[in-house]
Amino acid sequence: MPNPLLLAGLLLATSLCCVAPERAATREARLRAWIGQPWLAFLQEQGQPKRVEQLPDGAWVATYVQRKKKTTLVYYGNSSNRQVPSATNRGFVPAEPKPRPVREVTYLNCITTVHVSPHGLVEQVEFSGDDCS
Repeated sequence: MPNPLLLAGLLLATSLCCVAPERAATREARLRAWIGQPWLAFLQEQGQPKRVEQLPDGAWVATYVQRKKKTTLVYYGNSSNRQVPSATNRGFVPAEPKPRPVREVTYLNCITTVHVSPHGLVEQVEFSGDDCS
């Protein structure tokens, strides 16, 4: 009789393999799938845009702005952990104190522009900015 734990592990691995490509879909790919679909359905799914502009030909341009905060620890100065013999020969001591990290905060922006036809269908989706994944 097969090991039940082995079977459970294989089942879990198989299910993850089947789900992984869907999770890997980027924001761009998901939004581009809306091309040719009704604008009202897009609005219900994505929410209100930051700005909407009607063009002279009756088409619409909607702009979404997504902003992410990114925090990074940065070490300034020499961050080596080099060890040197101590003056008293009782072991090793750090060559110099390790610098303290500084927390740097940056903001990543993604501007998504959606072009809507006069007939109310999503025609084009454009992306610009630092982070549109």
